[in-house]
Amino acid sequence: MLKFLKGIKIQGRKFTTATELDFWGKEGSRISLLYGRNGSGKSTISDAFEALKNEGTSDFTIIAPQSFPTGSFEEDDKKNIYVFNEKFVDKNIKIEDDGIGTIVMFGRQAELDNQIKEKNELLNQIKTTIEQDNLLCVELNDKKNKKSPAFYLNKCESTLKSDKGWANQDSLLKGMRHNSNVNSSIVKDIAEKFTSSKSLDVLAAEFQKKKKLYDSVTPSSKKITEDIKTCPFLGIDSSVKTALTRKIEKNELTGREQKIFDFVQQRGLMLLNSARDFFKEQKNDFCPYCFQPITAADKESLMKEFKNVLNKEVETYLDELQKMKMEPLSFASEHFSQLDQSQVHSVIISLNELNHEINKMNEIIDKRVENVYQLFGENDYSANVDSAVSKYNDELKKLDEKKCEFNKLIDGKNSLLDELIRLNKQIACKIISSDYSNFLQQSIAKAAAEKKKEDDDKEKEKLELEIRNLESQKKNVKIAQLHINKLLKYVYFDNNRMQIESENDIYRIKSSGQPVKPNKISCGERNILALCYYFTELFSQKDESTVYSNPYLLVIDDPISSYDRENQVGVISLLKYELNKFMSSNAETKCLLMTHDLKTFYDLQRIADELGKKVNCVFDYNELLKSKLERFSFKKRNEYSEYLKKAYEYACGQNDTIGDYIGNLLRKIVEFYSTFLYRLGIEEISINKDVLDLLQKQEHRDYFENLMYRLVLNGESHLEERARSMDDFCNGLSDDEKKRTARDILCFLYLMNPLHVKKHLDGCSNVETTLKQWCNRIG
Repeated sequence: MLKFLKGIKIQGRKFTTATELDFWGKEGSRISLLYGRNGSGKSTISDAFEALKNEGTSDFTIIAPQSFPTGSFEEDDKKNIYVFNEKFVDKNIKIEDDGIGTIVMFGRQAELDNQIKEKNELLNQIKTTIEQDNLLCVELNDKKNKKSPAFYLNKCESTLKSDKGWANQDSLLKGMRHNSNVNSSIVKDIAEKFTSSKSLDVLAAEFQKKKKLYDSVTPSSKKITEDIKTCPFLGIDSSVKTALTRKIEKNELTGREQKIFDFVQQRGLMLLNSARDFFKEQKNDFCPYCFQPITAADKESLMKEFKNVLNKEVETYLDELQKMKMEPLSFASEHFSQLDQSQVHSVIISLNELNHEINKMNEIIDKRVENVYQLFGENDYSANVDSAVSKYNDELKKLDEKKCEFNKLIDGKNSLLDELIRLNKQIACKIISSDYSNFLQQSIAKAAAEKKKEDDDKEKEKLELEIRNLESQKKNVKIAQLHINKLLKYVYFDNNRMQIESENDIYRIKSSGQPVKPNKISCGERNILALCYYFTELFSQKDESTVYSNPYLLVIDDPISSYDRENQVGVISLLKYELNKFMSSNAETKCLLMTHDLKTFYDLQRIADELGKKVNCVFDYNELLKSKLERFSFKKRNEYSEYLKKAYEYACGQNDTIGDYIGNLLRKIVEFYSTFLYRLGIEEISINKDVLDLLQKQEHRDYFENLMYRLVLNGESHLEERARSMDDFCNGLSDDEKKRTARDILCFLYLMNPLHVKKHLDGCSNVETTLKQWCNRIG
């Protein structure tokens, strides 16, 4: 299906709108060369093809193959998409130093090694966490530590075991010789099942009250059958007072009757009644009052006179008063000896008070009887029988309640015991509630800590197992060592210049048969290894004899310009070798070659021309400008402008990959400028007086006249001298010195002809501002 592929539709990152990029737009086109300056979007394109292959999460809004019948790649197509770019190098080539030489890991090995490192970092983190878990668990299990639930459980148990605590009270209630047992189950039962909304004081008072009642019942106790009757005398004070205040009228009296009446008034009615009762007896014939004999006629006369003084009304009234008198009450306290004696005592006291009031009332009645004709006022009545009766009745009712409770207790003593046991637990629950709450809280914390420790231990074991598995996989990953060495030979034109050798499941880099130190492996050499592995990866799990016959989509970003310049011929030879294999073996295979280097573009164009003639396929030459694809025009291309732009990018630190040949590039710029404009060589232009006079400031003229930029420009041209000195093709200048020289030359050209430089650097960012800043630093 790759034969239908024309390009890619993309939106995201550099491509802010949906953009169609037809790399293979021509009929039959199979190889597309794409030139684009740094930052033009080439990396975005290579990442887009990678995203199409993997269909993972990406930062592209739109990404789809162009002119594809199904609108998306089939699974077989995805498997045959291979992208080479900086990410591929970073992911698949890993250089390590083991103290002996250089170990190199490729592809899956490098990926596994990264995974192992990530897992080891996680393992170290989880080990640190487990140490913290262990410390916390030790604290949570230390009975003496306030973080431990056992600390609070022990406090609860100690409280229950304390003097007069739950265990002591429980044993007393149950008649046990030793305190009741206390353990964690008892604590849990009391704390969780015997909560109460009542306060501790209320519960304690209720317990004491019922305990006192319970203690009042002995094994010999019997039910009390004696009735307790209240006193019925209510309202008696009012009736007595009414009777006492009644006025009694006397009859018309004779002289002797008046003397009798006066006697009564003075001596009282009792003496008169006594005299009357005496004279009624016939045998009594001697007066005890005057000590003289008395006849029957005298006695009869006296009785008539008594009767006249004490008429019927008086008799009736006196009889009424006598009936109002009360006998003192009694209470059989011996029947209630089993009850609370304090209440029995209260009944007796109230009874005594009542009898006292009764006696007082009787005395007042007797006094009225003695003075029947004497006026009696309400204030003369001082007894308070009714109040005493009410109080006495109240105490009797209380005693009756005690009796009922006692009798009920006799019937249900076991129920009361159960109630006391329950109250004892409720009191204990109140006392230990705070400590038990802390126990529960810390138990949760302990369970969480132990669960976390368990999970962390499992995670540690899981990571250790994963690391062992990854290390096992890493050892078992075999790469096509012979094929990589074969490709390295193509690059270096030498069997021994660089090779990889397998030792104990690891791969070492050797040069001329000797181990190579990691600091001797250049970035270019690492990238060469990556390119060789890129083509070798195609052989993974495939039959070598048919590997090229499958249809492939090869996307290669900057395969040459990032390498050492002396190895460019070898890299180009390798590309030509591999592309020849791929393009000639399957008519559907397509390739996208991208570069930001114009010289590399021309080198790749030569490969394309040669392959086009050999395998009879069409090539596209494109340029990426402002996120759009345009056909590359060889006629319009100004090589001098390209060199100026590359020098400017290098001086700005945007293209360090040309550092190895910046001297040659700057020499070409100066040669073109000096010979075309002034017919002077590069040695003469900065010391020629007429040229220096073009500079306005004297400090600029002095600076450039003495500037030894020729050290950089000439350092790469005197190859014969360097060969004689056994130079390793590095001119010995630092990258900073090279960048400074590039800035100085650009400033020199700009100060002589600003418009000339600005026009050739059209398209580069912040040209005038940057050049002015560089010039200001000079003077």
